[in-house]
Amino acid sequence: MAGWWIAAGALAAGFAVLALMLVWWLVSARMSWHLTDGLPSDADAARGFSWPATSQDVARAVGSSIIAGVRGHSERGGDVPALPAGAARLVAGSKVSSDLISKYEACLGRESSTAPGRPSPMLFLHSASFGMQLSLLTCPRLPFGLIGSVHYACRVFQLRPLHLASPLRVRAEFGRAARPHRRGSVVDVNVRAWLADDGETAPERVRVTNSFLFFHRRSRFDAGERPPADEPVRGPGDGELRIGVEHASAWAALTGDVNPIHMSDVAAQLLGVARRRIVHGMCALDMAMPALLRAAAAATLAEADAAKAGAAMGSSPGMCPEAMLPACVEVKFTRPLEVPATVRVAVIEAPKDWAVHAGEPPAVFARLDDGGSGRAFQEVALTTGDAAHRRAFRPIP
Repeated sequence: MAGWWIAAGALAAGFAVLALMLVWWLVSARMSWHLTDGLPSDADAARGFSWPATSQDVARAVGSSIIAGVRGHSERGGDVPALPAGAARLVAGSKVSSDLISKYEACLGRESSTAPGRPSPMLFLHSASFGMQLSLLTCPRLPFGLIGSVHYACRVFQLRPLHLASPLRVRAEFGRAARPHRRGSVVDVNVRAWLADDGETAPERVRVTNSFLFFHRRSRFDAGERPPADEPVRGPGDGELRIGVEHASAWAALTGDVNPIHMSDVAAQLLGVARRRIVHGMCALDMAMPALLRAAAAATLAEADAAKAGAAMGSSPGMCPEAMLPACVEVKFTRPLEVPATVRVAVIEAPKDWAVHAGEPPAVFARLDDGGSGRAFQEVALTTGDAAHRRAFRPIP
């Protein structure tokens, strides 16, 4: 009999905790969403641009998932719901803190560079603005539950250098509309960045578009629909890199993305994702970017220019040289990567669906695999010049 009372007490305590989290989320949502723009305080501007996700964002993610489940949005197929109109986040007038840069490069195993006016690494904006993106994805008016969704794809388009020593203006907002997928709905979040003194009508210097898949039917996710590729053709961008548990932990601390599947082997198993914890997809891509950029320089620049670009990238790994701009990186996450792992970067000929995208093949196409099974967990296309403009605003294949 005592066992029943203990079980009932534990159940009641669990419901009480959920109720408190829901109340916290509702209150914070009311405070945060009565304005479309979140402007930093003077203290925020002095501290520098850094918007990692917070515990409040995590609580909102839980609350939004509970409400979406009650409403039935997460499990219902059919029409794709409209996205909240006018929802946005804005940071204006803040500089990138040197502490944020140091943490970013440390978690990727790079040495920090403090050169004045140094351009940002090409993928830096994604990690720096993750909290802005998460605050949009937990909007009470978004008709999906965030828990259980997956990062499906990402595109980074860079038009001009983004200098880290200068004040920035950064805006995050939803794409125009959700897109149907055979397993649910795909929602795009766009993050655009300018220098603070760029004109109001100036095009953004960097645009990040992240695509998130919200399931209507739950089952193990595998985005890759093509059969396993033949042995890849080795090319000039090939290399190997090691990604460990420490990289996943450091990336979580940097961005605030503390999803349990990145933090615990047990959580990854219980949620049916993998046998061990998995690394964040953008962390793995960011570690591979220097090899991909070197391959693109060799493929698109004259020998002398490629040598200069290589020297610039040597002092600032992950930075796209100005001679290669505009540039566009597109990545599709095809399966999780368990860590620790040795990753192979295989530069190959682009498959047909990527090659005909925007009418011409990318400068570099690569598959990232774990080196053991040979199964790709990412497909990456890197395009430069006028072709980058044409690919920048089309859905990823």
